[in-house]
Amino acid sequence: MPLTIAYPQPFLEVEVSKYYLTAGDENQIEISITNVGEESAYEVKASLTVPQTVSGIAIVNESYRVFDVIEEEETKRMYPVLYVASSCPPGAYSLTFGLEYYNASYLVVGREKYVSSIQIGVVVLPRRFTFEAEVEGYRIRAGIESEIKVVLTNTGDATVYNVDARLSSASPNIVVLKEISSTFDVIKPKSSVYFMPTLGVSRSTPLGAYSLTLTLKYKDLNGTSRADNLPIGVFVDSIEPTDRTTIVIQDFQIIPSQVHPGEELTIEMKMKNLGADAYDVRVQLTTVGQSPFVSLTPTLVFVGDIGSNKTTPISYDLRVSGDAKAQPYPLQLTISYYDVYGQPNSIIESISICVQGVASFRLLNVQPSNLTVEPGEVVTVEADLLLIGTETVKFVQVQIVPNHPFVWIPESYEYIGRVDPDSPVPFSVQFMVDSNATSGSYTLQMRVSYWDEYNQERQAIRELPALIKERVQKKEEVSLTFWDIIRMIIRILLGVKP
Repeated sequence: MPLTIAYPQPFLEVEVSKYYLTAGDENQIEISITNVGEESAYEVKASLTVPQTVSGIAIVNESYRVFDVIEEEETKRMYPVLYVASSCPPGAYSLTFGLEYYNASYLVVGREKYVSSIQIGVVVLPRRFTFEAEVEGYRIRAGIESEIKVVLTNTGDATVYNVDARLSSASPNIVVLKEISSTFDVIKPKSSVYFMPTLGVSRSTPLGAYSLTLTLKYKDLNGTSRADNLPIGVFVDSIEPTDRTTIVIQDFQIIPSQVHPGEELTIEMKMKNLGADAYDVRVQLTTVGQSPFVSLTPTLVFVGDIGSNKTTPISYDLRVSGDAKAQPYPLQLTISYYDVYGQPNSIIESISICVQGVASFRLLNVQPSNLTVEPGEVVTVEADLLLIGTETVKFVQVQIVPNHPFVWIPESYEYIGRVDPDSPVPFSVQFMVDSNATSGSYTLQMRVSYWDEYNQERQAIRELPALIKERVQKKEEVSLTFWDIIRMIIRILLGVKP
């Protein structure tokens, strides 16, 4: 329906056509200005503006037009071009259309000027042509050529034709070397195509993310040419040297192999360079968390340069604190160096040193205190088992070691269980002496077996001196009654032999 600004003379009528706009595209509308009054309108200035309350719509062409004169019953037209952002929500929007004109030419003295504005409406329709671009293999390296896969998906609801996809880079360190562009005859809605451009990345490119631009040119079903720009990203995550430096640790050992609280130890290892030369090599030994280790030598060792396939020994002297708990303790070795391109690099190696608990057993209050036995005898030994150490031990067992002339019997074994330091535990075991044993001095062995804090079974042997004597043959004693003695005396007095 025409929109009219009514004045006595002249009389203008404004009408808008092609007011349906598509999001994500440039849209041309038509505004007709018709003089239906009785006099001509002079120096007509028409302007179209977007209110500040409207976002996503911009006038990119012919927002302002001047007409020298509009005669009676004459129509003038202007064709503003409006760009609607892809993110602009569909719906109706109001624009401001202003008019300024005179009722006579500039030669007439006392002519009247008319100024007014009206609201004209446009309707934004959902975008029909939308695309998404995705990069597979977006992690690339500086110093080499990298091939990426660009996947283009038609997310709109209309088929597009003669699609030309062209990739470009604004960064001077990244250049598209191969398959800069690719052409596709048709891309249907919700379908995808791809092409494989090759990027050249300068070795001096800083690590990080970089943006590339995918420019699309295509036609719709009516043959209208359209264009879109899509940003895509790549990530330069490393530098590819022509010669790599690779340093490894070999022949790592701890001397002594078992370490106890309060002791000293030496860490020995060899560093071998399997790749290109390494320069200004340094090795730093650091403890992790609450560590009982104290270094007796400098923790930072300057090695210098290590040539290809060369080996360098490294050693550290440490002491374990006396109150260290029996457990593994981690250490870190940081190896820093410069490669052949002058780039700093570092390697972190983690090692662990297991501190062993102190455990020593003694026998107290042994009964009998002097172990004197005879062949064939079954002997009972009672004693208190004392643990002198730093850690509690588990699953403690005591048993006689069968060793001639001592014979193992079922009572030669006793299970004790958990034993704490400085807490004597009583036990009792038996053994038999071989009936054919000869007299002499022997050693009775008792095996104490237990499980340590690392659930490793360990054993300790405790010895007792033993003396074997020959068995004493006792004479048979005859028991005489009172009457037997009287009879014997009578026989003697009578001279009768007993």
